[in-house]
Amino acid sequence: MARPTNPESSSGQDADDQIEQATEIAGVEREEEYKVGDKHPPKEHQFKPGNQVGKGRRNGFHLKPLLKKKLSQFVPGDKQVRTYAEVLVETEILRAIKKGGDSARRVWEYIEGKAEQPIDATFDGLMKVIVEYADSQGHDPEAA
Repeated sequence: MARPTNPESSSGQDADDQIEQATEIAGVEREEEYKVGDKHPPKEHQFKPGNQVGKGRRNGFHLKPLLKKKLSQFVPGDKQVRTYAEVLVETEILRAIKKGGDSARRVWEYIEGKAEQPIDATFDGLMKVIVEYADSQGHDPEAA
């Protein structure tokens, strides 16, 4: 079946040009060809409007209350009758004594809080840091 042609169009004009002309006249934008690739899944695999899958975290679920509940429970079979929280604290302290490093820092931060590190965010403060670093690396500004 032959496509109907517009008698006003030139004989060399192909069907795509005719379609484009018609869409311009009608004020309809032509849909770009969809290319499947990175972050562009095939149309049949995209989420549909109203899809309940992938809603994110459920509003009723929180980990903190579950952890608090478990930490307050007694460890079954423990001869000293301790809670999970007591065992956890003792384990951290023993690890800090044995290994030091991050374990000791973590225990110290639990007790005292993180150490304050005052930062001078002014231009003069930044220049001072750069100069001190260059001095520590043995850089001589006069040699440059």
